[in-house]
Amino acid sequence: MTKRRSARRDPEAAKQKSVVHKLTITKLPRMNAVEFTTSLTGGNALAIPPDAVERLPKGGRARVIVLTEEKDGDATWQRAAYEQFLRDDPPEDSVYDRVR
Repeated sequence: MTKRRSARRDPEAAKQKSVVHKLTITKLPRMNAVEFTTSLTGGNALAIPPDAVERLPKGGRARVIVLTEEKDGDATWQRAAYEQFLRDDPPEDSVYDRVR
């Protein structure tokens, strides 16, 4: 049986203690989404369509997330992966081949 060392008496035992991470939870304000599409022009500003502007508040802060279209290579890879996945399906799963 291994004797357990006390952290108070042995500094080496204190180093072996597990690390406790502090978790901070911040309550964020509720957010409303206004979705629209726009063209990227290479500049440092995004054009917001007038109908989207009407739905935005006149002041305050906004959180902006920009989603761009995938490149064709990604779509080709995804299609090939999906086809490979379907090759190994048992015959009883063929009913799902018509669903896309």
